[in-house]
Order: sequence, then structure tokens, then C-alpha cells
Amino acid sequence: MSPIDQLDVESLDSQELQRLLAAAVKAYARRREDEPELAPFPAPSPELEVVASEGLIAASAILDCLGIEVFEVALWRSWGRG
Repeated sequence: MSPIDQLDVESLDSQELQRLLAAAVKAYARRREDEPELAPFPAPSPELEVVASEGLIAASAILDCLGIEVFEVALWRSWGRG
């Protein structure tokens, strides 16, 4: 069993959750540069399935925090990034 499987994310306080998300996003971005095919989530499984509304809530909050508008994401992607 991996440390991630043992982590009870529901018991994290808000600051711990923010730190975990920031660390995961930074690590994923670095890894994705070397492995462009790396999916953000593992193969679907009942305990780890991320549904569209959950993904959109997180993505919207991240974009808001970074001051990025959706059209800027589209522009960035049209340049072949992401």
C-alpha cells in the first residue's frame, strides 16, 4: 500500500489541503514536461474517480487564484502547450 492510499485527505485541515494541492500541481507540471502523455488521474477506479463537476470546481478555483481567464487557456493551448 502506498502512502497516498493511506492518506485520509478528508481529515486534512484547509491549509494542509492547500499545501498538498500546490505540491501535487507543481510535481505534475514538472513530470508532464518530460512525459507529455501522462494523464492527470489514474485509470478509473471507484475510490479515485474524478467526475466533471469536481474537476471543473478545482480548475476554476486554480484559474481564479492565478488570475487566468478561460480564453487565455484556449490561447495557450492553441500555441501547442498543455
